[in-house]
Amino acid sequence: MKSKRRKQSATLARPNAPKPARSRHEAGNLPVVSVDAIPRWQHAVVLVGFLLLNLLLYQRTFGIGFLSVDDGDYVQNNPYIGSLHAATLKPIFTAPYFANYAPANLLSYALDVALAGGRSAFAFHLSNVLWHGAAVCLVYLLALTMGAEILPAAAAALLFLLHPAHVEVVAWISSRKDLVATAFAVLSMICYLRYRRQQPDGQRDYSVAWYAASVAAFVVASAAKQSVLLLPAVMLAWDIIVERRRGWRMAADKIPFGLAAMFFGWMTWNAQPATGQALRPFVLAATEFANLWLLTGMGNYVLYRAAPDPAAWGAIARFALIIAATLVWVLPLLLWRPKSPSAGTPAPALCYWVLVQMVPPMLLSFIVPITDRYLFLPSVGFCLLLVNVALSVERDRLPSIVGISENQKSKIKIRKFCA
Repeated sequence: MKSKRRKQSATLARPNAPKPARSRHEAGNLPVVSVDAIPRWQHAVVLVGFLLLNLLLYQRTFGIGFLSVDDGDYVQNNPYIGSLHAATLKPIFTAPYFANYAPANLLSYALDVALAGGRSAFAFHLSNVLWHGAAVCLVYLLALTMGAEILPAAAAALLFLLHPAHVEVVAWISSRKDLVATAFAVLSMICYLRYRRQQPDGQRDYSVAWYAASVAAFVVASAAKQSVLLLPAVMLAWDIIVERRRGWRMAADKIPFGLAAMFFGWMTWNAQPATGQALRPFVLAATEFANLWLLTGMGNYVLYRAAPDPAAWGAIARFALIIAATLVWVLPLLLWRPKSPSAGTPAPALCYWVLVQMVPPMLLSFIVPITDRYLFLPSVGFCLLLVNVALSVERDRLPSIVGISENQKSKIKIRKFCA
């Protein structure tokens, strides 16, 4: 027994003793996935609660009927959604419709018609509300996958559920594409983060399956609306900032996403008619700040807004706004300290979720560049960011409030979500 203890002491004291191999989860500094650590019935209760609250919040939309803006073209007079036969499915997948290539969006309408037995406005509105509920639940699961505890994850999903910018997307049947695209984009991100997680010892590694699911969900999201095409850039930001990945593998696993983005981007570019609007730096800068303000929940939410007017600004003011909009992209990097112990905080990556996901509608130079529906996917990152920042502030205040010393503070287990 004494000999055995001496051997153990010698092993522990040996300065160059090899360390146990770390899993990819630990090596990549990926947040602990708390979705597996909490009884599933608790998650089920939260998810059912969100679905019921979502129905209660938007039940008044069931009686709105069809709107005169786009609903006639997308739903009432759409020749391809009347049945799920091959004759109608072929053009859905092979040709643009109403200046968009969005087969997943049209399939969702066709499924509504098949289930309702006709083009019922009530059925379309109910479907919109259910899609929104699904997106809320997926935001909750995404927060858990990023490492949040159950209450912060629920807070992020609740903020997303109640965001005033979402009313247009839910109440307007023609905005179904935003609901479908965002739901599958969030699902793709969840699967991607699960792919990056190494299974514990003794369990089967499902990373390849999670990766395939992430790519498949991204393809469906892109087939619903091409505003999600820059999601791989968000994944890349997560890799660099949170996981601190480097090397060719980080870029290689984005290749299938990139190919899908190129295909759907090309289809959209050819489907969209020319707007006659050139890309103007001032309009882009003003749109960026208008979108950020609307994300706060304190804006004026209407169906359409006039484009920013450069003539209403002086030359110096326009230049200052452009510089400020550029600096907004640099600010998240100031929050990121790669050499600090808390380098894995998701806050900078979530900032880029918001900024990157606002870009596609801005680059298409629409006549009306600022609308609530363009903020549906960026608001996912915004709600997660708010909770992350609130947790970080509360963590920093805790020692001074309850009298914890710095040494004791360093021993407190802090979730990676607010590291």
